[in-house]
Amino acid sequence: MKSLLLRVSDLAPRPLDRGQMRTRTFGDFRRTIVDGEPYWVYSVFGKGDKTRQVTLPDAYLDYLKRWRLHLGLTSPLPVPGESTPILPSKKGDAIGKRQVQRIYEQAMVATADRMEREGFTDEAKQMLAIRSETHYLRHTGASQAIEAGGDIRHISEELGHANATFTESVYVNSEQARRRTEGRKRLV
Repeated sequence: MKSLLLRVSDLAPRPLDRGQMRTRTFGDFRRTIVDGEPYWVYSVFGKGDKTRQVTLPDAYLDYLKRWRLHLGLTSPLPVPGESTPILPSKKGDAIGKRQVQRIYEQAMVATADRMEREGFTDEAKQMLAIRSETHYLRHTGASQAIEAGGDIRHISEELGHANATFTESVYVNSEQARRRTEGRKRLV
């Protein structure tokens, strides 16, 4: 969710018209080539019933391969039309939104427990404070992309925002506030 700037609803099954469900499958990943340059995208049918393409970072492919190997899939990378759910349940269908949220929360609590054991008490408390806020992963990924110098328009498109002005108001203004706070604490 962090690396691909996803919402929980971008991973869990989503209702469509007439009560049908849209399950997220490995077929939603595809390799494409633009100007002779190959890259991978994840097609998201998301909020507002809009489709967007999220570019996979090259480094993400190793994690995708590892996940597919764990699931026992035959090819290391997705193939066109593949119908295997990205997050399968034990029965073989896709896990739901609440299950994704529960897994996130369990991971956050486990991380906080480890941080506490290693003496990072304040950080562990912060982790527990956001343990039910899956959107933090999306915000963290977008903030890191902006901090790394990513073009705000491109990041806005990958987030699925209607325009870059909204993205800028959410992320850049918060970065400016953080910069002022940090600047005020500099030693003289």
